[in-house]
Amino acid sequence: MGSEMCIRDRYFYYSADEDLEYRKYVAPWQTVVDVKHATQQVVEYESEENRIKYKKEDFGIPEDQFVIVIAGNRLDTEITEEFLKIIYRILDVNEKIVIAYFGECKGIESLVADSGYEDRMYFLGEQEYFREALAMADVFLNPPRSGGGTGGFYAILENVPVITLDHCDVESLTGEEFVCGSVSYTHL
Repeated sequence: MGSEMCIRDRYFYYSADEDLEYRKYVAPWQTVVDVKHATQQVVEYESEENRIKYKKEDFGIPEDQFVIVIAGNRLDTEITEEFLKIIYRILDVNEKIVIAYFGECKGIESLVADSGYEDRMYFLGEQEYFREALAMADVFLNPPRSGGGTGGFYAILENVPVITLDHCDVESLTGEEFVCGSVSYTHL
């Protein structure tokens, strides 16, 4: 078990004494991750030498770029033209900032094709090793939507800062420190 990675979830109630007993069985290569405001705990088994270690260049992104990842299964319906304007403003801040999209989003790709920013956006499709792919990000940005919890959760596990709005799955993971009260093109 020590040379492969798997995740164990606990969805049942347990007392503090039971938790201490459970943690006795955690091996040195394992990590117990407590998710803030969630009802589950995850025990992660991993061996660093066998773990996939993606770099930005594995995705065709120069290593000196600051990568903001936006991930999801419904990005074409979740990312609006107003939100794209915000992304363009973010890109205007520094020429080293790029956006990487995980998930199918042909509609967004079409919208930005002639935007002047298309060379700073990477459409990387679905990722078989989603969590490991997120590790190359500098920031995980959750667009205005109710979902995104899985991406936010894995970003946190990979020590990638998360930025989100309130009233969504991701907020319940990050706490208020990483929550924007609103997102509007006029506020930038």
